[in-house]
Amino acid sequence: SSSSSEPMRPSARGPREPIQLNAVVMPQVRAVKVELLELLDLVSKIKCWIAMEIPSAVDRVKDFDVAVQVSLLMDIAGLENNVLAVLDELFQYFELRASILSKAVRRTRKTDYQLAVMQLDDMHVSKLCMSYALIRNGYAYLHDVLVKNMPRIVAQKGVAADRMLA
Repeated sequence: SSSSSEPMRPSARGPREPIQLNAVVMPQVRAVKVELLELLDLVSKIKCWIAMEIPSAVDRVKDFDVAVQVSLLMDIAGLENNVLAVLDELFQYFELRASILSKAVRRTRKTDYQLAVMQLDDMHVSKLCMSYALIRNGYAYLHDVLVKNMPRIVAQKGVAADRMLA
């Protein structure tokens, strides 16, 4: 008996037999997906915080600080796009793997398809390692730009109003 969570395929030996998931790739995919989603959540919060720190046009005293804030928002949006692209690659891997396996089910000569799946799995393991590098570099980048630009990120809201009252 097979577990109900495993995909099934027709078989010559019986009505259905489970398609084996890659035991090396699957735990890594699950782990990197969690890390990517956590980084994506943090990036989203930082973008929101920086956007909220940009003063209104009336309160702007230092246009340079606003330019830094806008530039950081664009750079952080680039990091967000990179994370989303890696998440999309995870989906595309499973879609391509499923396509190859579905072709293998219908063919009598399966060796080429088995080799294709093995090559795809090997390539995906390499991409997962690169994903961890992206995650590490993303956190390092966020730390670096926040530390270096904190005085320019934290808006001086109300400075113009304070001057008017003085």
